[in-house]
Amino acid sequence: MNLKIYLYQWNYKKYSSLFLIVGIVFFIKLEASYIPHFCLFEEFLDIKCSFCDLTKSFEELFKGEFINSLKINFLSYGLIFFFFFKFILKHKNRINSINKIEKVFIFLCLIQLFNANF
Repeated sequence: MNLKIYLYQWNYKKYSSLFLIVGIVFFIKLEASYIPHFCLFEEFLDIKCSFCDLTKSFEELFKGEFINSLKINFLSYGLIFFFFFKFILKHKNRINSINKIEKVFIFLCLIQLFNANF
């Protein structure tokens, strides 16, 4: 029984990046971005987080407004590329490369944090 559970988890982890990309597309296509929400960073620290306006940026990206999407939050591109490359590297078992792109993504998040607030 434990082996069967392990295999299910392994298959999920193998495709988790792909699931996230598909989930983002469905979220935007179903216009679920209009659900009221709030940002904890903005509420408690009075600063925008790296992911503020990311949904709005994705909406512009899917409308074909690539420049507007980039102006709103450039992490929309970074997030798609991050999950895409992570998916490919997982299939090739390139763990060191995955660690490197995770560090690059964290660096991009820090850049966006400063970009959104200053």
